[in-house]
Amino acid sequence: MPHPLVRTERDEHLWERAKEIVTQEYGLTEEDGDRYWRLVMGIFLRMKRLRKRAHNLKLLVKEVRRLVDAIKVVVERLKDDN
Repeated sequence: MPHPLVRTERDEHLWERAKEIVTQEYGLTEEDGDRYWRLVMGIFLRMKRLRKRAHNLKLLVKEVRRLVDAIKVVVERLKDDN
């Protein structure tokens, strides 16, 4: 069963991916105990933070585009006034 931090379907996907990475990169399985689970948790948390940063970056880009559009409108109005 996943850790209590695994709350959403996306989290479940990241958790499973972390387990795959630990098995592929370190050659460990659940039977290896604490080391396996520490690695899974570390990778899971890093991936989750990266997802959150990517989401925040997308929101920032969206806001910058909105501001650029607003500046274009202001520039056009200024041109029309001259």
